Amino acid sequence: MVRSLHTEKLMDRSSESPIVRTIRQFFLFGMIGGSGIFVDMAVIVLCRESWGLDERIAAIPAFILAVTWNYELNRFITFKKEVEEDEIGRQSSYVAFVSVCVFGLLIRIVAMHFMIQILGMTADRHFMFSWLRLSYIASIVGIGIASVFNFVGSKFWAFRG
Repeated sequence: MVRSLHTEKLMDRSSESPIVRTIRQFFLFGMIGGSGIFVDMAVIVLCRESWGLDERIAAIPAFILAVTWNYELNRFITFKKEVEEDEIGRQSSYVAFVSVCVFGLLIRIVAMHFMIQILGMTADRHFMFSWLRLSYIASIVGIGIASVFNFVGSKFWAFRG
């Protein structure tokens, strides 16, 4: 397949300004994070509906699966030029990413607790549909709040971009 000069220039990111690169990375990070929300929420709903676990407890296994999913996708897509390719670099990058996300998880759980306990967004209350519990919305909002911290920590520490 023959590529035009214009296509080659579009694919060459070497002349991309730091602001444009950060905006592009934030967009990709958000898209990947969105896919991670589906992984996360599927685990939370499964834990709640199958075993009756509180959403704040179910957030722990949901976090483990979603963070690994997000790390791999961000490693290959969002921050691919910044990623260390050797095994030690990959392991330290993963540990840093998980550390950032653990702190993000704490931010999320505090936000969820506030919304559930203070604002009354409990599992017995629903929004629009009988299956859409307010506590699920609290979980999604908590993820959104933590995502900003996670992007900054991922870019400047885990993937050193």
